[in-house]
Amino acid sequence: MFSRLLAAGRCVVPASKYYEWQDKIKHHIKDKDGNLLFMTGLYREGEKGREFVIITKNAKGDIINVHDRMPVILKVNQIKDWLFGKLSPDDIVKHKFNAQVEPCDDAMMQMNLFESTIPH
Repeated sequence: MFSRLLAAGRCVVPASKYYEWQDKIKHHIKDKDGNLLFMTGLYREGEKGREFVIITKNAKGDIINVHDRMPVILKVNQIKDWLFGKLSPDDIVKHKFNAQVEPCDDAMMQMNLFESTIPH
């Protein structure tokens, strides 16, 4: 299904953290050292513009207590190799991510992920 995109649709999705739900509690997951996350992805041109999907793998470490899947996260020095096809999906799922998992206790953090917190 994704073989064509692996050849010509690789991308990287940067983020400071991502969110997972466990029961009714939202958790944010970030790098323990405060580094940006570079999640591996694939993109294509769709009817409404570019669409992308983040590649996931079985969860490891503290993340497994919240969710059974997690994004495949690259280190900065691996981004170019992923984008230009030098790293295969089998290569990237072996990478470790030093995660910090915390429940969101701030009222603003409990808002719907797609709700704007910026006044209009």
